[in-house]
Amino acid sequence: MQKIVIRYVKNVSVSTGINQVLLGQEIFDDICEALIPRVDPNSKAFLVKKFHGVENYRWDIESVGQVPNPNAPITYEVIVSQYAAAQPIVYLSTTQKKTFAPLNKIVKPYSLVEIEYGFFQDIVKESGDVRTNKRYTNTLQKGEMRKRRLGIVVKVNNTSLQVIPTTADPSQAGGKNVVELDQGTLSQLDFYGGGKRSFALCDMIATVSANRIYPPAQAGTKIRSTSYKLKISKAERSSLIIAMIQSSGYGTYVEDLKELARISHDRINKNG
Repeated sequence: MQKIVIRYVKNVSVSTGINQVLLGQEIFDDICEALIPRVDPNSKAFLVKKFHGVENYRWDIESVGQVPNPNAPITYEVIVSQYAAAQPIVYLSTTQKKTFAPLNKIVKPYSLVEIEYGFFQDIVKESGDVRTNKRYTNTLQKGEMRKRRLGIVVKVNNTSLQVIPTTADPSQAGGKNVVELDQGTLSQLDFYGGGKRSFALCDMIATVSANRIYPPAQAGTKIRSTSYKLKISKAERSSLIIAMIQSSGYGTYVEDLKELARISHDRINKNG
């Protein structure tokens, strides 16, 4: 028995307005709950889905809503538009495959990258009610990093990278585990420049797959260089290291080492 139907509809701009085209639909037989995208008014969400006869994989989500139809299963429509990128996005995993190079030959520590963490989803029940996805632990959960973000590489492994994510949230300013990126660094970037503020969250270091990473667009040209040459400054690196040490709980330990080094230095000078 059909319980839930999720329809994916594409908005197409025409001279007379907006036309809607059905791309495809998911029909859930005897499945009582289905995942749907969660729309966040503060950030643009996207989904990745391949539809028959359409080359595009990535879609911007415009809206999600229930379609009133008393004679049909619970039906939700996800309205999408085709993602428009000034330059094609080439993921790090694709670059590695094309060049046959290990990751540490392509990306270096302190390189700037963009990371796609994904987006939150909700659950629609056969009653039509929408609930959180807290039982679906195979999906992103509240409190986890989400959406597309600028990131800083701190370590490169064989198949993955450790990165520090950034946020534009001004409430993070001044945190002991937070480093604000210089405007000189951000001015190299297209989307993140122009006076915007970015804060590196050093207590949110995570291991990320190369499938989630691609180069940020450069200011002016909007080119996404797969050489990953854009990096933070030396001063930012120093601040980042200190913040990472503090976030790991070794801040006091480092201060103790400094004090021991000072005492040792004083003794050497005294005996010398």
